Amino acid sequence: MMTTTMPLSRLLAEQTTTQVCPVDLLDDSLLTRCREWQTTEQTKYNCDHDDYLRSFTPGQYQGVVANYLSFNTAQSTGHFLDRARLFEECTGGVINFAEATDIAEDPIKDIGSASSTGAELYDAYLMIYSFTSEASSLGL
Repeated sequence: MMTTTMPLSRLLAEQTTTQVCPVDLLDDSLLTRCREWQTTEQTKYNCDHDDYLRSFTPGQYQGVVANYLSFNTAQSTGHFLDRARLFEECTGGVINFAEATDIAEDPIKDIGSASSTGAELYDAYLMIYSFTSEASSLGL
């Protein structure tokens, strides 16, 4: 089975729907099998860790990958790694962490500026407050 991935930003921009068994279209035996499958799919995910995760539909981001550019993650935002694991267990969505070499330059190279397009590899960034004015001066 081939899984198609879609950037998180694109998925959130589109209307998302939860797949349900079409009761008007399926005969009883197919409807029973469809409901069994749906129950099995939902039990693959665990959203019971906290109230925030319980707000998601189990498996709602299955196949979606978000790329996060971080810096010194283990020390600066180590809890992000734990939260990303719990998010994946609940929604099926994967957050890939990449480490920036230069926290001031790398995000700007990816985002680009008002006059040039960046690499656009990442969906989110760890930005340090002292560098946001530099990004702002580039028209971001």
